[in-house]
Amino acid sequence: EEGIMKRGYVALLVGVLVFLQGCAGLAVGTYGKHEYEFDQVALRDERGRLGWRVPDDGYSKGDIVRLWGTPDGLSDKGACTVLSYKGGVSWAGFGVFLGLFPLPVVVPTGRYETRIYLRDDTAVRVVREVGEVGLAAGFMCGSNECSWIFGRTPSPPEKRVEVDWCGS
Repeated sequence: EEGIMKRGYVALLVGVLVFLQGCAGLAVGTYGKHEYEFDQVALRDERGRLGWRVPDDGYSKGDIVRLWGTPDGLSDKGACTVLSYKGGVSWAGFGVFLGLFPLPVVVPTGRYETRIYLRDDTAVRVVREVGEVGLAAGFMCGSNECSWIFGRTPSPPEKRVEVDWCGS
């Protein structure tokens, strides 16, 4: 009987660790597509992956196509040429956080996009879409701190980045 109890505790511990998200609380929130702007362009040689090292001469359109392949879209925005690369499926909806367990209610809304802006054939900015919690209400613990939250989440990215570096 003692062996059965030990195995039960181990199974319970493993179950909790499997579902542990790094956060705990009682809250509701919205989830959707937001954008991050990067003013230093650093790309990896894998499509859609950003890097850390910015080359001295920057990236030309040819460099970007060599690293990431043919873009999914090409357009002009003011004085900029914009290369667009599609990524994974984007989701939107809301969720409830009960203790350690998130209960999302989301639907697919398209695909995430990374846009690379070039001026005079040199990359000047990257705008990347990501999925983030935008609004929340409740009590949450995460990143070694606990707090009440009502409204916009702390330091959320912009819903849409204002592209003002390309002119009109």
